[in-house]
Order: sequence, then structure tokens, then C-alpha cells
Amino acid sequence: MLHSKLLAVATLLVTLLIAGCETGVAPSNPFDPEAPSATRESASITGTIYLEGRTAHGGIQVRLDGYSGNSATTTTDGSFTLANLNSGVDYMVVAEYTQEPNLEFESARIAVPSLNPGEAHSLEPATLIRAPFPPIVLDAVKSGDDAITVFWSKSEEEDVASYQVHFREGNSSFYTPHPTSCPDENSEVEGILSCEISGLLPYEQYSFKVTAIDDTGLESAYSVEDVFQFLYPDPASVMYLAEQDNQPLGLLTSADSSQAYTLTRSFAVESEKAILWQIDIENEIETGCVQFTSYAPGNGDTSSAPSNTLIDIPSESVILQQTYGAPQLMNDAEGASIVWVPYVVTYLDQPGTQFSGIASLDLSSGLPAKTAEDTCQNGAWKHTIVSYQSTIGNEALKFTLAGSENIITQTCFNVECGMYRYDIVDQRLENPEFLWEVPFELSQLAFSNETLIAISNRTNQLFLGEMSTLEASTSTTVGGPESISVIADTGYAAITGVGSNEIAIIDIDKGLDVFRLPLQVDSPTLAAVRILNEDNNTTAALYVTHQEAQALTMYAFNQPTAETPSPGHRYLTPLRCTGSCRIAVGDDPKGLTVSPDGSRVLILNIDISNRLLQLSQTSPNQ
Repeated sequence: MLHSKLLAVATLLVTLLIAGCETGVAPSNPFDPEAPSATRESASITGTIYLEGRTAHGGIQVRLDGYSGNSATTTTDGSFTLANLNSGVDYMVVAEYTQEPNLEFESARIAVPSLNPGEAHSLEPATLIRAPFPPIVLDAVKSGDDAITVFWSKSEEEDVASYQVHFREGNSSFYTPHPTSCPDENSEVEGILSCEISGLLPYEQYSFKVTAIDDTGLESAYSVEDVFQFLYPDPASVMYLAEQDNQPLGLLTSADSSQAYTLTRSFAVESEKAILWQIDIENEIETGCVQFTSYAPGNGDTSSAPSNTLIDIPSESVILQQTYGAPQLMNDAEGASIVWVPYVVTYLDQPGTQFSGIASLDLSSGLPAKTAEDTCQNGAWKHTIVSYQSTIGNEALKFTLAGSENIITQTCFNVECGMYRYDIVDQRLENPEFLWEVPFELSQLAFSNETLIAISNRTNQLFLGEMSTLEASTSTTVGGPESISVIADTGYAAITGVGSNEIAIIDIDKGLDVFRLPLQVDSPTLAAVRILNEDNNTTAALYVTHQEAQALTMYAFNQPTAETPSPGHRYLTPLRCTGSCRIAVGDDPKGLTVSPDGSRVLILNIDISNRLLQLSQTSPNQ
């Protein structure tokens, strides 16, 4: 009998074991609501989620709030299934759509009561409501001393009730909603909305995004394009030059920052002339002027060509044409201020030959005032003719000052060009010394640390020549190089490129193009550099005018140090203005300079008439 009972118990245990294996359900922790039940069939949740305004509803993420591992993605028709769920548990189904970051859809939360074992629970269809489309932001314009106005297109969606402008300062990573109520009611253009954001800080760069909010309070994503603006003060002054119809050829400032000088050229061929103007910066008036005179051997003017070249200059011929280049200013060994002007002259009896020269004028005593007949007197110019070309054109001599005792020129005879160094003797040039052959046509020259720096805007080439060893090298630089600015006391120079909209930083000693910064504003045409702090010569400011955008942008230059070496160190960072900033510099800026004491930025433009703008300069640390 006992044997029969033991056999029956053993048979029952085997039967239970086989049954457990057939169901595939293993014993589980009864206190874990996510663990499969050993005795209950798993349940499921099915349903359909739609996207408002869409015909395809795939890509919606569906999950159980508070539980990991149970999620699904809707198919194109919006359907989904969450399987292998425990019964006897309350669930919260969450549906979210994040596949398009520039669109916001409201998420859905659906409560599901306790499921029965094996239940396939079907939810009622749900629709994720779409927020408004992001606005299209058009521009941001300085509208006051502490205000910037942001413009955007009005939404065509009927349920849009309001808008929110978000802003950030400088290089901050986060946008903050501005408390100003938007938009302003009186927009001047139909379909364009605006909002003036006030209470902003001067000398600070801001960027803006806009969101739209519907009548249920649902807010759109950020506008795709953010806009930049820089809160720069209005020009401290604007003055108009007397010769408003003439073309300015450059802008200079005196060593003591009290005077500005500009050379203007008449457009009229029959009365072609050039006049040098002196401007009292503080009082904003022109205090003197002199006319540019022509080469005259009787006044002591000379020719100083290389020994193997003979220049036969007409002594009494009528001038057919005379063109001029940008002037440069220097202090000679005695401290006198001397302006140097390159020019090309063509004589009537030799129309096929251009004679290139350079003239100088001592500014130490100031320029005389206009005569009673309201004309400018002839100046005491001193001339040196240095080369000729048997071609017709209007390119003035390319030159750069090399200290207070030398000038380096690109000197051409017929089609052969070379670089020559001249001694300055009594404001004229003597003793030409050949330095290098010119491998390409040069457009700008500069000099620093006994090194000549030259660029060609036709070949995108950079030329570096070492004066002590006469070694030279060439390399490719930014596309369409337009201007060179030596960054004082750093061993670096900056080059702007019109063709590429870039600034290149050149390590002069190494002869390397070490850094390039793409510009957000097109057509950089001029650059000026000024050390910001005399006690810290590693930081400088680059000022760049943009002809087509009528803008002035500024960048900080940080010289590499042992703590922040190159590579990996950003030489240039936006200082106070990037993007679509609108500093009013005129349609056609032809001159840009910073006064030696750093107090003013001067810009000369010829958009309608010659205007000289002064912008007060303030350290970015203030």
C-alpha cells in the first residue's frame, strides 16, 4: 500500500513538471509587477495614434510610463501593440512624436486599468495635436541705445494667438524668453511682425529666435534660423567732406590722434586733380588742404631707377592722365609726419607709356587753409619716378614703408617686375637695391619685423620675403585677398579675402597661414588692427568693413601662449558684432582706421557723398 502511495505522488510531480515545461512559464518573483506570472497568461495593449494634419502616422514612440523595456513604434497607419504585460497592474501609456525636431506635437497620456490575464486591451484612437509651425525670422535691427527690433513673418495658421521672442547674450548656449509682449501692434509692412526688445547692454552681441503659440497654449519649436545683432552705439559724429563729388583714396590719422587726412581725386578728366585734406577730429571741421602737384625736375624732383634701366621722362610734355593710390603716413627719424602717395602719370606725347612715381609731403606744420577764392593751394610735394610700363592702365605703384628710412616697391619695366628697396633721403628715394623677382602680380604690400608681406588678389597667393637673408616663400591664402593688416607687436598679420569671405591669420616668422575664420557677412573689403590694452599685447581687435552689407564687424585676436598654444587655440573670436549687424557705415566704405590712442574708429564712405563717421571705441572689458 505504501509503495502505491509513493508511486502516485511521484507520478503527480512528473505530471506537474511536464506541464510547466509545456507552458514555458518559469517561477517568478510575485512582488515584481514586470515579471511574468507563473500562473497567469500575459496581457497586451493595442491601439492607434494619429498625427494631426498627416496622412502617414508612423514613427510615434509608445511606451509604458515607469516601466522599462516595454515600448513600440507606430506603423504608417498609426497602430501599435505593447505585448507581454502583467495582469492586475494599472498602466499609463505615453505617446510622443520627436522625429522632426523643428515641429512640436503634444504628447498623449492614456490611463489603462488593471488587465485581466490574457486580455488584449484596445485603446480608443488618439490624436497628437500639432503645435504651430515655427515662425520665419527675417532680421534684427538696432532700434535704440538699449534696444533691438526683431522682425518675422506672420503665421498663416488661424489658431496662432501670440508669439514669444527668445534671446541669448554673447556665446551663451541657452535662449531665454524675453518678457516683452509681442508682437508690436503697428507693423509698417503687411504680413511682417516685429517686437522691440529693450533693456539690452551696449557692446554686446545678441541672437534671437521666435516661437508661435496657439490658442490652447501649445508653443512651436524655435524658428529654424536665428538672427544676430550687435548693440553698438550710434556714430559719435557724422560729417561731410567739402569735396563731396570726388573719390576718396584713403584715410589716415596723425600720431597724436587729433587730425585725420584723406586724399580725394576728381572724377572729371578735363579738370583731373587730387587734393589732400586735413580734418580736425575733435571739432569735426576741415582745417586745411593742398593740391597734388606733378613731377617737375626744376623743383628738385628726380628719377631713381635701377642702374640697368634708363627712364627718359618728358620734362615739358602735357599730362594726359594721372592716377593715384592709397596714401600712407609715417614719422621720420626726426619725428616729422610725412604722407606718401603713389601715382601713375601718362604724358600726351607718350600715351603708350606709364611712369610710376611716389610723392611725399611734410605735414608737421599743418596744411594751409583755403584761399579767399575758396581753392586749395599747391603743396610742397617731392617726387621720385621709379619705373615705367609700356602699357595703358590705371594701377598706381605698389609700395610699403619699411621703417622710417626705407620704402619697398614693386617696380616694373615693361613686363618684368621685381621688388626693390629704396633709401629715403630728403623725402625722395635713392639707391635702389634689388630684392626679389615678383612671382605674380601683387595687389597689396605690408612690412613687419623685417619681413615683406604681399598678396595677389588674382592668384590668391601670399608672398613673404625676409630682408636679412633675402629668402622668400609663396603659398596659397584666402580666396580674393583684399587687404593686409599687421597686428602690432605680435608677429602676426591678418588678411581678408573677398572671394572666400574669410580672415586668415599669418604667422610672419614661420611664413604660415595658421588660422582661418569664415565670416557671416559678405565682401570684407578693409581691415584695421589696434592693440586694446598696452599692458597686454596679446590681445588686439580686427575691424572689418563689408561693402555690400554696409556693416562693420569686429574680432578679438589672441596671440598663442604656452598655456594656449596652436593648434587647438582659436586665434580669432567674434568680439562685438557678427551675423546681420547693421552699423551704419554707408554703401561704399573706402577708408577705415583706428586712431593711435584707440579712442575712435573712423570710416569714410562715398554712398551718396563723402561722409566721415566717428565711432567711439570702448574696451570689451568695460
